[in-house]
Amino acid sequence: MPRLQTQKAELIYRTAKPSHKDYLTCDGNGLSLKVMSTGAKKWISRFRHNKTQRYRTIGDYRGMSLREARERNIQIQTLRDTELSGFTWTLEALAQEYVRDNPRRCSKATLSATQALLIRHIQKGLLEKPVHNLRLQDIHECAKALCDTGRAETGHRLFRQTRMIIEHAYRVGKIESHPICSSKGGLPPVRAKNRAAILDLEQFRVLTGLLWKAPEDNIAINAIKIMALVFARPSEVICAQWSEIDFSAGLWVIPESRMKMRRPHGIPLTKEVTRILLHLKDMNLSGTHVFPSPVRRDKPISHSMVLRTSRSLGYAKEQMCLHGFRASAATLCIQVLRVDSTVVQAQLSHHVNKPVFDRYNRYDYFDQRQILLGRWEELILSQAIRHSGLPVQ
Repeated sequence: MPRLQTQKAELIYRTAKPSHKDYLTCDGNGLSLKVMSTGAKKWISRFRHNKTQRYRTIGDYRGMSLREARERNIQIQTLRDTELSGFTWTLEALAQEYVRDNPRRCSKATLSATQALLIRHIQKGLLEKPVHNLRLQDIHECAKALCDTGRAETGHRLFRQTRMIIEHAYRVGKIESHPICSSKGGLPPVRAKNRAAILDLEQFRVLTGLLWKAPEDNIAINAIKIMALVFARPSEVICAQWSEIDFSAGLWVIPESRMKMRRPHGIPLTKEVTRILLHLKDMNLSGTHVFPSPVRRDKPISHSMVLRTSRSLGYAKEQMCLHGFRASAATLCIQVLRVDSTVVQAQLSHHVNKPVFDRYNRYDYFDQRQILLGRWEELILSQAIRHSGLPVQ
């Protein structure tokens, strides 16, 4: 245990001035404020292991009060005492702690996927093995086995997620450093592969014809129609809520919490999109979700159900996928409608320019995108709606 010292008042730390070199101001029980020569201050927790002085960074002085630093230091010292008394962390236990702490502020779905990835692809014996006995080669072999079966992206993700979990455990003082923290993986590179999409206008019209001939009360069919019309990602459409849609303004605003780019995205409502949404509203299936699950109305329809419905149209996964509607729309809008690629990228919710320039250019190209969606709707649906018996708007 660290040497006991009298705790100091907060004023001592607030008035601590930088010197020509870094120095520590001790608070007791291993907690110290490190004052950098640059003027920066950070809380650290010190301890001894194998007769060597070590420390863990707790947080920045400006973002953590003295009381919070003391509480966090007690947690770290308790974990150290528990570990030295015989408790050993396993990879499975560290994964649970990582999900609880959520250091990257990920969504619940992302955290669940992280846990599921380890459970599915890491051997059970390795999950229950103490981390200090877990070799880098063990994790590398699990990831490489996925790469050898043609799942290189999953293999890289498995190695990356395992490294993040162990690095987080090291930062908060649960374990000592591990070789994986400094390893880059050494796995075969991931070869970029485009998602399956229909890039021929006539073939795409055949697909839209099948969609508009299908029963209108089918929730999954209506979700696929919206994907085809507004270029949105499958998850953004499937999890849509009525609170995001303003019919009077003709606007659907997807909040940043549901966007991949973590920024809100406004989608203009065309005539056909509005008609589909009003039809779903009249069906009164759910007060919250636009596309509710047929099993639980308080949940959105599952991605797998929408995918099975798209397969029932007669298209294999090598021909068309749900994300492929974005590629089809982008390609045909530029190739056939001769639309500026900047407007198409804005509708796809991509970075229109380089990220640095996007911080200054806040224009969302809404008016141009409204015209684009109107022209796109007319291009792909003029024949489909006419043959389906629906009134042409």
